[in-house]
Amino acid sequence: MIHKEKKTASGKSIKGKLILLFSILILVSSSAIGLISLMTASTSLTKEAEESLAALSADAADLTESRIQIQKRSLEMIALQGEIKTMNWNLQQPVLNEQLRQTEFIQIGIMDLNGKILYADGSTDTIVGTDPIRTVLDGEALSLLSDEAGFGEEGYGYVINGSGTVIAHPDREKVLSQFNPIETAVKEPALASCALLIEKVLSEKEGVGTYSYNGNNLYAGYAPIEGTDWIFVITANSNEVLSAVDQIITDILVVMGIVLVISIIITYLIGNSICKPIIAIVKQSKKISELDITENIPKIFW
Repeated sequence: MIHKEKKTASGKSIKGKLILLFSILILVSSSAIGLISLMTASTSLTKEAEESLAALSADAADLTESRIQIQKRSLEMIALQGEIKTMNWNLQQPVLNEQLRQTEFIQIGIMDLNGKILYADGSTDTIVGTDPIRTVLDGEALSLLSDEAGFGEEGYGYVINGSGTVIAHPDREKVLSQFNPIETAVKEPALASCALLIEKVLSEKEGVGTYSYNGNNLYAGYAPIEGTDWIFVITANSNEVLSAVDQIITDILVVMGIVLVISIIITYLIGNSICKPIIAIVKQSKKISELDITENIPKIFW
């Protein structure tokens, strides 16, 4: 009885070691494959997002340039009208008011050589030192264009001028305050990453970059708006870009679990097929050593 228990324990020990070793081997292999798959998926998702951002920013820049050209052509047509060319305000004002009713312009005016402008409603202003293109497409109109641009649910678009000042943004306060990340970062170190991105944008004009803002890690695609010194920037939140990675991790863990369970079952069956002959050999060897020849040699040895 003691010998039988030892033999059984020996068989179980062999099976246990086989299951343990194969399980460790499969777990390590699966983990390595899963990690490689995860890194590959993350890289692919990032690359795809960057390519999309670059394309979206280029499209948004082209659309903005097209809107500017349409507005400029409309103004040129107005300027060619006889009443406007007379430079007689009494003749010009009714025409300007009529054009305001027929177009999407917020305001139209006549500017003299000194930069003084007289608007259709009778108000005046001076635009010396002001971006002339900005007077064609006002900040609100630009911001409306930026509102339409974005990546995913959390991404958004904005426009900066040649000095890095925001001239269009979903947050209108940034436009009204003429927010400039480069200048603001001097007093607010938390904007250092954003300032570096804007410097990169102004230097490269077109491309893709990364930065952090308000605690969010962002990707940014940017492209120049032809005919201006403006640049259209479109952002994407890194969490949104890599959101699919969480599902990939779940899928990998599920597959690893299934593979591990199946492997343990297979290893157990293989262990049985290996251990039975070993136990039989040990048993038969014991009999031979004791000169016990009362039983025939099992067929397993033939």
